[in-house]
Amino acid sequence: MCIRDRSYTLDLETSGLQLRAKTYVGFLRGIETFAQLVYRRKAKSGSGVEFYIPQTPIMIADAPVFAHRGLMLDTSRHFFSKETLKKLLDGLMFSKFSVFHWHLTDDDSYPMQLDAFPTLFEKAVFSPAERYTKADMKEILDHGRKRGLRIIPEIESPGHARSWSLDPSIYDIVTCPNGSSKGIPHGYLDPTMNRTYEVVGTMFKELFDMFPDEFVHVAGDEVEFDCWKKRQSIVDWMAEHNVSDFVALSQIYQDKQREVLKSLDAKRTLTYWIEERTDNMTYKDDDVLQTWGTVGNYSTLVERHPRNKWIISANDHLYLDCGTGNYFGGNSWCEPYKTWWQIYNLNLTSLVNPENILGAEAALWSELVTEDVLDAKLWPRLVALSEATWTPEFASKTSVARRLNAFGERLRERGYLVNPITAQWCEMNIEGCF
Repeated sequence: MCIRDRSYTLDLETSGLQLRAKTYVGFLRGIETFAQLVYRRKAKSGSGVEFYIPQTPIMIADAPVFAHRGLMLDTSRHFFSKETLKKLLDGLMFSKFSVFHWHLTDDDSYPMQLDAFPTLFEKAVFSPAERYTKADMKEILDHGRKRGLRIIPEIESPGHARSWSLDPSIYDIVTCPNGSSKGIPHGYLDPTMNRTYEVVGTMFKELFDMFPDEFVHVAGDEVEFDCWKKRQSIVDWMAEHNVSDFVALSQIYQDKQREVLKSLDAKRTLTYWIEERTDNMTYKDDDVLQTWGTVGNYSTLVERHPRNKWIISANDHLYLDCGTGNYFGGNSWCEPYKTWWQIYNLNLTSLVNPENILGAEAALWSELVTEDVLDAKLWPRLVALSEATWTPEFASKTSVARRLNAFGERLRERGYLVNPITAQWCEMNIEGCF
């Protein structure tokens, strides 16, 4: 029996029901399907309500096409409380997602407790109330596991590491920590220092002790080479070691980081963000690549890395923070807003060979997102991705709108603040609008 088997069968008769699944998670998915078949109405007698299933008998045999159906949430640009994240995990379970990709650190903050770096936990946070203790993270991990969700952690490096510099004991491994222009300062780890890899190893050892999933996300993208160029010791080291350019230096960091992490746990699968500045780098065949480029970039990337497995996060379909401006009051870099129909119509197999696709993740970066607006940013349009990766049969717009509208109502009943997908008249007259 495969432990990743998520299939189930559900037989509903007027006299009762029978749910069969080979795994706990498959059973959870079947329970959710059953819950979505149950409706509530005013009782025919008395003043109460009654629950009913409109059409029986119903026989369902179901399983997802893509195993990796996820959401990436950035909790380093704005903080999201433990209770908010637990509610989010509930919503992912209701929507039959399988993965929560937790972007834990960035330039802005390092809000996770590590015993080896107590000063980070003190200084690299927005406030003492806005950070995750080890007990908090364990509670969140347990909450997700019970809901059939994998939680994949991400510590960003070598770029987006300005927050590391707030610990004086490791300040020297970060280049350009104070920035030179308006906006959030950026920091980049120095790949030429042995101390850098000692720190990386210490951090990830604690991370591995907390997060059991076989995947770990190590980022690897968006390194500004001008910053490395400004540190003379890096330039001198490159000359001494015949390193021709900064892409080659990035490769050195990646290779040494992999060596360190594999020495800690050889079974971990390393996942990387890949983009134009890193697409010429070399990856091991068992590395998983996740690209945030547009769909037009995929053919080149896949051609260069044909043996790797892929997670699709195309920003022109799956970046949920787009279309609401930037933190300078201008337009966001990834305009326009991504609608539920854009999300649903992303055809994964048109981008990557089906045998190389693990699945897809929507991404919500939090520069302009707080927990006050989290629900409305996600629901119900995120569910369009769940449906497209569970059963990618590309139903009609009318059919999808009807299901999203109905599911949005169920989420409201469960306490979520849900955005409408259409006008109220259309909600009541789906056929008349789609």
